[in-house]
Amino acid sequence: MLYTFIVKTLKLYYKLIYFAKVEGIENIPDSGAMLFCGNHSSLNDGLLVAAFADVRLKFLAKMELFKNKFIGNMFKSMGCVPVDRGNNDIKAMKICLNILKNGNPLALFPEGTRFCKHLEDVKSGALLFAIKAQVPIVPVGISNIHPFKGTKIVFGKPIYYDEYYDKKVSSDEYRKLTNELMYEIYNMVDEKCCYYDEIKASVEEQWILFWKTQMSQQIKYLP
Repeated sequence: MLYTFIVKTLKLYYKLIYFAKVEGIENIPDSGAMLFCGNHSSLNDGLLVAAFADVRLKFLAKMELFKNKFIGNMFKSMGCVPVDRGNNDIKAMKICLNILKNGNPLALFPEGTRFCKHLEDVKSGALLFAIKAQVPIVPVGISNIHPFKGTKIVFGKPIYYDEYYDKKVSSDEYRKLTNELMYEIYNMVDEKCCYYDEIKASVEEQWILFWKTQMSQQIKYLP
């Protein structure tokens, strides 16, 4: 009940004050566990996803937000899971996997912080969760988060990683998939991040390597 009230209030607030518009709502699966992953440039990001996704979400949130008892209880009622960003919080990771494996949608931001400046600082946890829990990732692009400027929230088509299910995935593969995800996200965002060129170059390099491998295999089997 409280979650529904907060979400409806947020949606009205962002429509009236931020002139918020949503695109791609039809891309969100009708039910089941899924992982929403978006760019992170504002404290409003999680609230915008919750307001317009039209599914009941759970979130990761930095543990500092829970220091105030009143605010902490409000975040908990919204389904927020406290996480220690400075440490490898195994407990929070297990909670997130359980949330997904129990069929619930979860939202998180791979950049981890609004001040992420380099591609190498983007976390690969989202891909780990998606593959371990065997759920799709719905990419989310958020732009123009300023009052009266026409905030835009774009939900992309879900990405499935079923070819990696039940396989041992290396850290290099997680990094490659994370780079591809961030490329997908920032191609839906009006304002590119400061490391967008890094993302683009990384993904293009991966594509070139892939096609070179495919071509070499084809040549190998030519008569």
